[in-house]
Amino acid sequence: MLENYYDRKTILEGLGISGTTLWRWMKQDDFPFCKMRGKVYFNKEEVSDYLKQHSQQSFRIERFEDIVK
Repeated sequence: MLENYYDRKTILEGLGISGTTLWRWMKQDDFPFCKMRGKVYFNKEEVSDYLKQHSQQSFRIERFEDIVK
């Protein structure tokens, strides 16, 4: 089940952002996330779609996809 999700650490390292930035994206920019068993996870497909829709983050898409392979 969790093979379709990234954890918080993967998102932070893959996008090269801080925990504060991720929190802000989640709260203010509708960055996709869900909570399961008290932890936050990020659906891989939804994250990819989000990054593609937000062109200012487009430079991060290739880097992120290379890191999480």
